[in-house]
Formats: sequence, C-alpha cells, structure tokens
Amino acid sequence: MLSGEISTLLSGRYIEIDVFPFSLKEYHAATNTSHEELYRNYIASSSFPYAFNLTIGTDLHQYLQGIYSTVILKDIMQRNSIQRSDLLERVIHYLADNIGNSTSLKGISDALSSRGRKNSPHTIESCVNGLLNSYMFYAVSRYDIHGKEHLRVGNKYYIVDIGLRNYPLGIRPNDFGHILENIVFLELLRRGNHVFIGKVANKRWILCALMVEISPTIK
Repeated sequence: MLSGEISTLLSGRYIEIDVFPFSLKEYHAATNTSHEELYRNYIASSSFPYAFNLTIGTDLHQYLQGIYSTVILKDIMQRNSIQRSDLLERVIHYLADNIGNSTSLKGISDALSSRGRKNSPHTIESCVNGLLNSYMFYAVSRYDIHGKEHLRVGNKYYIVDIGLRNYPLGIRPNDFGHILENIVFLELLRRGNHVFIGKVANKRWILCALMVEISPTIK
C-alpha cells in the first residue's frame, strides 16, 4: 500500500509512522564494523535490515534486484498506470544519479528527451509521484520559493537507501559528497525534522532543518 492510499482506505482513522532503513549508528551496532571500514561498507552495502544477513556481492545484488524489480517497478507501474517500464527506469536512473542536485520536472523531461524518445513533463510527473509515494525517493523544496516558481526552480531528490542507488548505477567513487548529503538528509528526517533547501549568498546550496518535536535523546 502506498502512502496516499492509507488515508483513503481508513478515512483519517490512522497514525502514520515513517520507518527508515538503518542509520550509520544502527548499522555500526548491527554489524560491529571497525570505524575504519564502517562508512565505506555502509555506502557500498544496503541499510535495509535484511541486508545484514547477506554478503556484499551476489546475495546482496539479488536482494536489491528483488526490491527494485517487484516492489518498485511492478507496483509503481500498476498503481500509477505507467505503460512504459523503460521510461520509469530512466527516471529512476536520472534521480538516483542526481541526488542532491536541484532538479525540475521540465529538466528531467528535457534531459531524457535529448537521449531519445520525447517525454512530456506530465508523464515524468506521474513517474516521479509514483516514486515519492512508494518512499523510494524524497523531494525537498526550497523554503523561500512559492507558487509557480517551484516549476522553474525545482526540488532536490534523495533516495531512501544508497544500496538501491548502487544497484542500477554502481558505486560512484567520485560522488561521495552527494552520498554524504543524502545520508545527512535521512538522519534529519529520523530526528523529526521538516527539511528544506536554501542558498547561502545565492551560491552554495544547504539543507535547512526545522525541528517539529524536540526529542530528549537529541543534544
């Protein structure tokens, strides 16, 4: 069941609790990995709990393939009436390759159209909404932008698990900055923040966090 279907089925009589893959701290506790190897293994593996029973290699690859092919591709296509699996996969690849970059629906449409078959922003929006509703990706908007400006400026997108990014793209040795930003974003969500993006002196993008509920465990 996707996020938007819960409220429709239960007519508001529910409490939604977001559950995330393991954080770096939880990964360390579960694997007892040395500090020298901790972060390297964390971004090379997967933070889904069942992945800890698997070795990095064939077993992990098959597990992520099952999630990717069945849960993501099949379910999203059926629930959103998406006819072309190749287009959905190209959107996934594009968003995964651009985590941490400011991205608009028109920009995605233009980039994919330049590589072959033309796609409208409306079709791209259907694919992106399906990925957001499935919790594979999270969209973060700029805090000082309103209305139609969102269509021009776009959002940043982050993926729920680096392992799901590695599955279609492989490990990118020169992309550690965006991977770290993705990890920081998820940690901010775990701590109960609303997260936005902003700019410092109109140059450098930053993540902005608004604490919703202050937890006594957070210093």
